[in-house]
Amino acid sequence: MKQGGALCPIDGDVTRAWFDVLRPRIANGDARLVGVTRGDAMFCLRTLAADMGWKVEGCHEIGGYNEEPTPSVAGWSSRTYAWTLVPRSAT
Repeated sequence: MKQGGALCPIDGDVTRAWFDVLRPRIANGDARLVGVTRGDAMFCLRTLAADMGWKVEGCHEIGGYNEEPTPSVAGWSSRTYAWTLVPRSAT
């Protein structure tokens, strides 16, 4: 597994982080990607990663209720989540 990483700040729109950092790492076969984002960014990243055959293996609210972000949960977008993305084949 490759180690090390890039800090990739997200200021409202995940597009730059996705195309400049995360998507190339997925395409290169990095074993897993970890991050900390708000729920709204996590929702977008989960969707983009799924299109490339990746999934969220772990996701929990930092300092909260340990629930994954879903649009049906009031206030989910402003909560902070730690997450791990892995290839769907890694279980």
